[in-house]
Amino acid sequence: MDWSELIPTIVKTPITVYKNRKFIQHWWIKLLAQIDYGDTDIVILGRPSVGKTILSECLHGQAPKFNYKTPDTSQSIETEALNFGDWTKLVRVIPGQTDNKQRDIGLEEAFHKSETLEGVIYVVDWGYSEPRDLTLKNSLIFDKGLDTIQKIRDYNLKNELEDIKSVCEQIKVAYSNGKAPKWIIIAVNKVDLFYDRVNDAQKYYSTNYQSQFTDEINKLINSIGALNLKCLTIPMCVWQKDFEWNGNLQKTNLGGKDIEFGLSLNFISNIAKMSKQK
Repeated sequence: MDWSELIPTIVKTPITVYKNRKFIQHWWIKLLAQIDYGDTDIVILGRPSVGKTILSECLHGQAPKFNYKTPDTSQSIETEALNFGDWTKLVRVIPGQTDNKQRDIGLEEAFHKSETLEGVIYVVDWGYSEPRDLTLKNSLIFDKGLDTIQKIRDYNLKNELEDIKSVCEQIKVAYSNGKAPKWIIIAVNKVDLFYDRVNDAQKYYSTNYQSQFTDEINKLINSIGALNLKCLTIPMCVWQKDFEWNGNLQKTNLGGKDIEFGLSLNFISNIAKMSKQK
């Protein structure tokens, strides 16, 4: 189904409420998260400022309020215990900066040490990222000449492509060592900024279509086998916000909190389904 057809309907779709949770396991994982101990079940990856932390908070039930302030760029690994279906999973959010030692530590633990790694959530935003550091932002605008929204998007998409290539290589190595995830979800965040072009974003990120991005995912799947790695691409909007770059403005146009909430429920429901697959 095209996302332009999906988004208006999901808010009306009842999402299963999982009442019979395994309480002992739930609180045990909560404890492990508090002391940042235990193997990673699900790892959240993506470039800086795509919305990894706020996505994790959303999944944790901390829905953004009207006065929500987006977090600063994460420099360290964030560990949470999140509920997916009947189970509680230990989820780690890895910093997006490629020169961050914490990122290297997080990737090493998830892909090469964890005995329980189940899935990868890779967050993208179709190029609508901006550095939170003002000096870096000015450098991109004035030194690199990235003075329009389209130019910064092209720059971000190029870097995103390099990042997903690196992640795919990590998964290949993990698979050869018997520690690969069973699924990967491409979380296409910030759809409020391209609601009128959401099908174009779907064609760029969904493996049912062909693009530079999907070529990398499909090469990974062909390398290790479709039965060994399931892939799903899901639209998301964890926080509606205009995108401003060098005086140019792309306004949010999702159409209200109901759709934002429906997208989140749809996302969680799909993770629960993936987690149940053997």
